[in-house]
Amino acid sequence: MNKAKLDKVGAERKTVLDLIVKAVGPATLYEAARHYNTTRATMTRVLDGKAQDTGKGRPPRAYTAQELSEILDSEVKHRTADEYVELLAKLGPKIKAALR
Repeated sequence: MNKAKLDKVGAERKTVLDLIVKAVGPATLYEAARHYNTTRATMTRVLDGKAQDTGKGRPPRAYTAQELSEILDSEVKHRTADEYVELLAKLGPKIKAALR
């Protein structure tokens, strides 16, 4: 094992993991903030149920706190094991294409 080989394998794994996170959805606060193109501070504020103070700070990056709250309510949900298996089965061709 050398650094070049480790870097290549790491890049392949990162590609696969990114495809999985994109298909399944984010699992951590950091991933959720990245997925919805917002900051962790905004994500935390929304999850804590706090409204956005429109009179302060920068304008929102992609969504207002209200918009982000509505998106999270509609997209973040429990799935059954069968639903996860179905999602991952659909990823096969995408993974093969990405690693060619």
